[in-house]
Amino acid sequence: ARFDVALARLAASLQRSAVDEALLREVVAAVRAEYEAGAVPLDEIRVDPVPPDVIVEVYRSDLRIILKNVVRNAVLAAGRDAAPRRIALDVAVDLLPTGEETVRVRVRDTSREPLTTEAIYARRVDRGLGLVTAALDRYQGAIEVAPEPPGSDFAKAVVVRLFRALDEADGDTIATAPSLEAA
Repeated sequence: ARFDVALARLAASLQRSAVDEALLREVVAAVRAEYEAGAVPLDEIRVDPVPPDVIVEVYRSDLRIILKNVVRNAVLAAGRDAAPRRIALDVAVDLLPTGEETVRVRVRDTSREPLTTEAIYARRVDRGLGLVTAALDRYQGAIEVAPEPPGSDFAKAVVVRLFRALDEADGDTIATAPSLEAA
């Protein structure tokens, strides 16, 4: 029984991933590398500062796939639109009335191309944002499209929402996660 408890703790720790600037920059670099040599013209793609100690219960590889697909979609949409073509990523943590916290990763872009939450969920599951919805379902997450306020430098935001990981011992939000990023 002790072995089972230890194994369960190890498996849970492997599923925890930090949502930090390093992850967002890694995702942006990977997507930009797919479109080198100016294939998709962008004026700016930036990562805004991220709050410290944001951990979600999502395997790092799945989190990368989710974020890469959302960023890739924004790059392609902004690249088809008129200048300025900008993208920005940011992270926020919200406290729900239930006491749980959600992590929102926003990918904002300047594309005026119509996109709705319903359209994302209606897409095929085997690629792009359809793949994102399937992956988010696995982690009780969600994706939505939100218009940006008037006067913003961006037209819309695609928001990925996940629950913040909690420390199982006392129910508090965890401050750190095991460092398994090099794996």
